[in-house]
Amino acid sequence: MLQFYTDDAPGLKISPNVVLMMSIGFIAFVALLHVVGKLWLVQKN
Repeated sequence: MLQFYTDDAPGLKISPNVVLMMSIGFIAFVALLHVVGKLWLVQKN
């Protein structure tokens, strides 16, 4: 795996796989909110 940071660098050290999973999770969460919003709007009318 590629190293995107050095050991002496300050800050949070997470692997690219974790960043990918968090990004996919965020996209799925936003898509779910869109679906829930549409269903709630249809149910309200």
